[in-house]
Amino acid sequence: MLDIDFWNILFTVINLLVLVALMKHFLFKPITKIMQERTEQVKKQLDDAENAQQQAMQLKADYEKNVSGAKLEANRIINSAKKRAGEIEAQSQAQAQAQAHRIIAQANMQIQQEKELAISQAQSQIAQVAIAAASKVMQANADNKSSYDAIDEYLNEVGVDK
Repeated sequence: MLDIDFWNILFTVINLLVLVALMKHFLFKPITKIMQERTEQVKKQLDDAENAQQQAMQLKADYEKNVSGAKLEANRIINSAKKRAGEIEAQSQAQAQAQAHRIIAQANMQIQQEKELAISQAQSQIAQVAIAAASKVMQANADNKSSYDAIDEYLNEVGVDK
């Protein structure tokens, strides 16, 4: 039957323990060390990836901030240009109105001068007519009726209606 030998079992157990000790020292420790190094490397890569993602998000936020700032600046420049164009238009209108008023004032002054000249010429002609009528009256030196007839005749000569 089966014979169980104590010394055989003892040597088997000792061999097994020595084998486990050797495997632990030469196999499990290096494998555990390699697995820890790999775990630390993966952790480091995850941390680096997370930092890179945060930097990318920060860059994106900065970019969006710059873009919105540029849009605000563009709107400010456009509004400033529109305001300046309005001011230039108002200034041009004011200058045109001032020039129109000057032209109207000059025209009114010229009309007034021509009116005064016409009145002066009319007065001169009236004076000449009066002098001529008076000389006719003096020449006729007749009665009152003949004086009126002489004046009427002279006025008809000059073309003035009664």
